[in-house]
Amino acid sequence: MNNFISILRDANSPEELEELKVMLFKENVNLKTERADIEDEWARLKQKEEELDKKITEAQAELKELEIKKSVILKEIEEKQQKLEKDNAFLQKKQSIIESSYNQLDKDRLQVKKERELLNRRLAELATNYNFDNDTSFFKGVSSDKDIKKRYKELIKVFHPDNGVGDSETLDKINKEYESLKSGN
Repeated sequence: MNNFISILRDANSPEELEELKVMLFKENVNLKTERADIEDEWARLKQKEEELDKKITEAQAELKELEIKKSVILKEIEEKQQKLEKDNAFLQKKQSIIESSYNQLDKDRLQVKKERELLNRRLAELATNYNFDNDTSFFKGVSSDKDIKKRYKELIKVFHPDNGVGDSETLDKINKEYESLKSGN
């Protein structure tokens, strides 16, 4: 302000003074316009700052929601992984049971095969031991009805035609003799 007063004192003529006044007036108007522009710009900046703060708040709220969703999804994934691990363990147990069952089945098959071979050998031996002549009795030395029935069942097993060493003629002879013993006693 002191500068302004000194400029006015230094004016040499009233025209120069008038010119200085006009110039100062214009400068004052320019300053007011710039001040108004600055205030408008400041208000716009304040508004933008408020909008930005609002967007930041919204983004933070959205981020919290996403974090909650993320934790829920991670928990679901963990539960599903645990269930999958349990299912895998259960399947492995089932598989081991099945494998051991198959192994046991193979052992049983071998055992049955051996027993069948042994039985076939014994049946063949019995068949060769029971080569009777026409006049020989299949029930020789058997006295009770219970023993006759037991002997009959054994002979049927040995000489049945479905058996590998069976003979239908001998089976007919056994049946005839058994019938005659049954009707005779």
